[in-house]
Amino acid sequence: MILKGKKIINVVFVSLLAIGVGSGLVILYDYLESPHLISKDQAFAIATKTGNWSKNFLDDKTVDMKLLHVKTNEMAFVVDEKTLQDITPHCPQNSPCIEPYEIYGHGLENGQYVWIVTVTGQPPNILSGHTWGYMIDAANGKVLQ
Repeated sequence: MILKGKKIINVVFVSLLAIGVGSGLVILYDYLESPHLISKDQAFAIATKTGNWSKNFLDDKTVDMKLLHVKTNEMAFVVDEKTLQDITPHCPQNSPCIEPYEIYGHGLENGQYVWIVTVTGQPPNILSGHTWGYMIDAANGKVLQ
């Protein structure tokens, strides 16, 4: 009778151990396969520091930030920053909706993630329509442009 109880405990223990090990492996796989990127706030801080942008400078400007997933040296997708899923194609080169910072010609690699940070002056400011910006490697925070 006691032997049967120990056997049940051993079976339960081994089952729970197997479930725990399996779960750990799934979590480890997900961690190793997912890109580890800097956040939107970190990218903004890097651009602000690089451009020496003060709060005063940014007060009458519009800030736009996009996370892009490069597919080729001329094509990228805008990415949902929470899920890292590609959402829509970023405007390709020479299209009517081209962004101020094209991905073409910057030596970007297939699969690379980059933050595009742009600041645009707003009317009636003398700098209305003028755009400043940076392209930041989302994997390491290096300023690419």
